[in-house]
Amino acid sequence: MNGGFSFFLEPDSPWTGWITGQNVDLAPLSADGAPQHFVMDGLLDFQIEANGRATVVERVRERPRDKARAAWW
Repeated sequence: MNGGFSFFLEPDSPWTGWITGQNVDLAPLSADGAPQHFVMDGLLDFQIEANGRATVVERVRERPRDKARAAWW
């Protein structure tokens, strides 16, 4: 996984953050999250970018390329 965050030091300044992952194993993530209700396994490639100003998120864009399976109960 890789990511970054950029911002200015003014109170109302814009910011952007991003994270990417390739072949991220979902089993440990779902086991830590809510294993009694949700299970995922397999690998996931993804890109997520968020942009905003001050404390407001203005846009979130994601590009998943999944190889994974999910199950709810």
